[in-house]
Amino acid sequence: MPKTRVFVRSLDLMVTTRCNMSCSNCFGHMDAYPNMDMDMETARKATALYFANRRVGDPRGCQVVLFGGEPTLCWDFVAGFVPWLHQTHPREELGYATSIFTNGTLLSRDKLDFLMENQVGVGLSFDGPFAQHVLRRKMAPQSYENLLNAARYLLDQGYAERLLVSTVLHPASLDHLDDFFALYASMGLTQFQFIQDSDNPFSPDDRNRLDAALREYKQAHPGIRIYLCPEYAFHCDTCMPGAMLVYPNGEVWDMCTLTTSMLHRTGRISEEQRQVTCFGMLDEIEELWLDVAQKIKVVRRRTFCPTLSRDWRMLLRDFGEIPA
Repeated sequence: MPKTRVFVRSLDLMVTTRCNMSCSNCFGHMDAYPNMDMDMETARKATALYFANRRVGDPRGCQVVLFGGEPTLCWDFVAGFVPWLHQTHPREELGYATSIFTNGTLLSRDKLDFLMENQVGVGLSFDGPFAQHVLRRKMAPQSYENLLNAARYLLDQGYAERLLVSTVLHPASLDHLDDFFALYASMGLTQFQFIQDSDNPFSPDDRNRLDAALREYKQAHPGIRIYLCPEYAFHCDTCMPGAMLVYPNGEVWDMCTLTTSMLHRTGRISEEQRQVTCFGMLDEIEELWLDVAQKIKVVRRRTFCPTLSRDWRMLLRDFGEIPA
């Protein structure tokens, strides 16, 4: 099938495939690239490829994301890459944001100050109250307090607009939504996002419960922004790639590799089918091309995309929080 020329809004650098957690719902434990750290040369090449294939004018905005694994395990890389990126690619001129996605347990005040000084957005993987948060990971109460304290410090410093708490919702979490909302309100969050548990998609009844709860909460807190991922970040209505994910070894993938890797691990697609979301190697490509029609067959029509069920799409469309 013919490939489609792709322009993306986001560059996601897999800073490391290592992590200090082992969350049961994370794609990382099914990763084929254990214990790999990105070097600056690979990051520079990835940055050049991104800016040559960037979708300018996307209402969701363009961004460079430091991803993992747990990127703060490679803090020397983060501390070197961010100033280089901002110096060589002025954000005001090029119109993009920089962010880091982290579990927050290793964020000291010095690191938080660095992120704020460099205006790096902070995405925290945070699944609500302690009893809910530890359902998918082994975590001591002190590590959870470190995460909470990192969020509170950013909020106390007036960084709420650059802090996004990201919560994975299992259908069983719906019984505890009031606890989630109470915690986030007490922290003073101005925005958070929900991600559907990829191994446990919502039923129509689940969708209706979440829809009702979100509407009730939004009515009581009209200033709060609630995002639903992945549609907030990508273009899941069409399967058109919205992000390029670069691994430390130079492989370049559509972000949906996080889905296809899970489908491959569970025996629902072959390795050949998994490769449908691969753009190629950094040293071998200058443009991004992908067989989007084949991707739709593999990920959605043939095997069902576990990240975005039909009921989740209905909620995304109806809820109206997503930018037009």
